[in-house]
Amino acid sequence: MCLSPDIYKYGYLKQADKDKVDIVEIVKQRTMDDSLVEDFLEANPAVSSTMESVYAECIRKFLAYQRERAEYYKVDIIVDSIDGYSDEEYQALCDMAAAEK
Repeated sequence: MCLSPDIYKYGYLKQADKDKVDIVEIVKQRTMDDSLVEDFLEANPAVSSTMESVYAECIRKFLAYQRERAEYYKVDIIVDSIDGYSDEEYQALCDMAAAEK
């Protein structure tokens, strides 16, 4: 069995596993976009413009952190999915990765 990190790619996933990764990406795009900061601040007004600026900066940093965590989660799905494939499927992925080099 090969242990090449080259096989842990989105493109090598089965469709059901791609769908899981896609869901994480859709949720990330819809819930972790910086444009939501303005929506939040409009719905939750701060007591001053200074406080609003502080809130906005903190929220943007938090959203960036959340986007990074979502990317890690997507990688975890890819690795866990491919690690769960049969030995034959895994070997086929290794062969495809070798052919791409």
